[in-house]
Amino acid sequence: MAEDQVQYWIYPTEEGMDALSTLAWVWELVDDLVNKYIWHLNIFNLSIQNDKDGWHLEGKVDYGESVEDEWMVISLLVHITKKLDNLCARVVDTDGEILLIEAANTLPRWAGEPDIADGRVFLYGGQVHLLAPCKTPGDISPFPHGRPNPSSAARYIATYPHLTQAGQPVQKAIIDRIGGLPKDVSSNLHTTTVVIPDILAALLHNNHQAVSDIVHALRDQDHLDMRKTRSMPRIKQTKTGSYALTFPRCLYALLSSINVRPHRSCKWSIDEKDRGQVLGFKLSLGLEIILSRYRPPHQTNSEDEGCSAEFAKFCKSLAAVGYFQDELEGSIKHRQLTAKAREFWQNSLNSSSTETADFPTHSRLDRLVSTIQKYEENQLPAPPAGWLTPGGRMDDETWMEVTPESLDRLLASRFGVAEGGQENIPGHLNDFLKKISDMAGVGD
Repeated sequence: MAEDQVQYWIYPTEEGMDALSTLAWVWELVDDLVNKYIWHLNIFNLSIQNDKDGWHLEGKVDYGESVEDEWMVISLLVHITKKLDNLCARVVDTDGEILLIEAANTLPRWAGEPDIADGRVFLYGGQVHLLAPCKTPGDISPFPHGRPNPSSAARYIATYPHLTQAGQPVQKAIIDRIGGLPKDVSSNLHTTTVVIPDILAALLHNNHQAVSDIVHALRDQDHLDMRKTRSMPRIKQTKTGSYALTFPRCLYALLSSINVRPHRSCKWSIDEKDRGQVLGFKLSLGLEIILSRYRPPHQTNSEDEGCSAEFAKFCKSLAAVGYFQDELEGSIKHRQLTAKAREFWQNSLNSSSTETADFPTHSRLDRLVSTIQKYEENQLPAPPAGWLTPGGRMDDETWMEVTPESLDRLLASRFGVAEGGQENIPGHLNDFLKKISDMAGVGD
């Protein structure tokens, strides 16, 4: 597994379930939640995988610096298994069983041993379930030792949930960490005012996920990018406006940490004391970098036809579960829903291949560049209310500063240390580290 990556699986718990229909049910359930969230790198995805035990759904998300993305994925899995009682899920990250690591203070002793606990943690009915191994030769269990077969384990948990459901302290640890996710993400957002050209405002109105691609392109620029974009040939400082733009906090902190200035040849002029203008130029330069790098994908007709045929089947399954909300085919709403489903389908195909997190997938870039091209060709009329919310709002940025008070609050929430109780911190930390020592590799 790659660094800073979360991987997850969803297993059917009943015989005869259809894979494509199940995928359609899942997407219909999480579509709005996934698309309203701004993902740091990869977007939540799922693909159908066939094996000797049948089929299951599988996905992976590279979350980079944003651990919140990992917990958004976990909250979606909790939501899915709570709403669809014929599905059971598993999730791990680079460090292993993330659910056990989070609940380290509340686990039964066996669950603190990674060699024993591996593959024995599931989500079902929105709850954490643990498959305990046999403690003595006299114990009876379908999974006495070793790593259980996940498909068999999922069916067993669905049949005997009262035997596998983890205790209330474990459930509370996970629920507390998830908070309001996946529906309420407000605590992770930061809104500020930016001054940007009309073309960039049009893009962000039509594709709010593009802000993540733009910031990462800016962060990863090299000398070739700087040479190709210093004159800003496509993103000019014309028809600029002041807008309120909302970022995930991690993304905003990343953007704020990047230092760039307009090159004298680009005819951009900004007041470096005006934060809105500085941020606006950074975003504009990031978009220019994406456009300079972009090359249309090369795909054979057979690949196109194969993907189209499978996607058409997926759309039929979506229609059967009510995803299109009885909208007439060809209507604006129907086309919008189809576009979102197609992006999910393409993201899932890319994720199941050798795609890396170094740069967005071609499907995402294609959509971004297509929007820019439509604007340049005057095919993208502005809505009556304007592209984005008018500027003026600037959220407080003290959350980016580490103070003794903010450290107190962090310790209180993560380790149970009372605020102002610094004298107790070493003991509390030591107790916590003892709990996770075997799992995280920290010695006593």
